[in-house]
Amino acid sequence: MTLVAGSRSVFMLPNVSCIQNHAYLQRDLNLSLPVLKNLYEHWNIFKALAGIASKEEWRCTMLYMSEEWMKKIENDPAWKDVKIYLYEQALVSSAYRRNEVAYNTAFSLIQRKRNLKPNPYLIDTLYYFFSIAFGTSLGYAPAENESLLPLKILQKIYKESYKIRYTPTIMQPEIFDYNKAKNFVYYSLQYPSLYVFSPRSRRTNSTLVDMRELEYLSRIFFEEILSEGSFLKGTAISKVTKKIIFRHFHSSRDAYKIISPSSSLPDIDSRFSQDAFGDKGDFSYDAKFFRGYSQIATKA
Repeated sequence: MTLVAGSRSVFMLPNVSCIQNHAYLQRDLNLSLPVLKNLYEHWNIFKALAGIASKEEWRCTMLYMSEEWMKKIENDPAWKDVKIYLYEQALVSSAYRRNEVAYNTAFSLIQRKRNLKPNPYLIDTLYYFFSIAFGTSLGYAPAENESLLPLKILQKIYKESYKIRYTPTIMQPEIFDYNKAKNFVYYSLQYPSLYVFSPRSRRTNSTLVDMRELEYLSRIFFEEILSEGSFLKGTAISKVTKKIIFRHFHSSRDAYKIISPSSSLPDIDSRFSQDAFGDKGDFSYDAKFFRGYSQIATKA
C-alpha cells in the first residue's frame, strides 16, 4: 500500500509560471521539473521542493481503520460508542446529499416561478455553492498551518529562491462551517471542482458577465428561500441560508459595479494580508483564481 500525506488540491495563488524566476528554483535547488502550466500541476512541484529543501521531515497525522477495527465497530458491543459516534457524524455530513433531490426540485420550482432561463453551467455552480455551505463539498481558503502541506518551507522557497513578487499565499481545500463566525471559503470559475455539471453555454460571454449572472441568480434564490411564504420555510436549507451570504468578485473592474473588485478582499479576509511568518506583502489581486470567483461566508 502507498499513501501520500497532505492534500493534492493545493496551489500557489500568485502566478509562479515565470520562466526566469522558475530557473532560479532549478538553479538553487537542483530542480528538474519544468515551469508550471496550470494550477492543477502545483502539487507536483510542491512535493518535489519539500523533499529537496527540507532538512526536517514534515509530518501529518492520518487515521487508518483496519479491517479488524471495522469488524469490531460493526459487531462488538464493547465498541458501541464508537459505532454511534460514526453514525452521528455520517448523518451530519450527509444531510445535504440525503435531501438533494428535494432541494433540486425546489430550486427548479424557483426557476419556473421567477421565469429564469439561466446558463445551465452557472445554475449547477450555484447548486454547488449550497453544497459547500452545508459542509458537504469543499471550498478553498488560504493555508494558515501545516496540517495539509509544509507551508513554511514552500513559502520560504518562493520568497528566497523564486523571488516571488507577492505574498506567497497557498490555497487549500477547506470545509465550510456555517456556525463559525467570520468564516470564508472560495470557489473560482477558473478552478472548477463540480462533481456533475452541464456543458458551458456556447455563448461567448466573458467571465465577468458570467459572474453578473451568478450574482443575479444568487440574489433571486436567497429571496425565494427566505421569503415569508416560501415552501422551503423551516427546512434545513432555509436555516442555513439565513446564516450565510454569497459574495462575488473579479480581478477586473465591473463598470456596472455589481461584482466587487478583488483588490477589496484583504479588507474582508485578513488571511490574504500576510504569510505564515507574519510578513506582509503585496496582495495578488489579479491572480488567475481571482478572474471570476465567489466567497461563501457566514453573516457578520
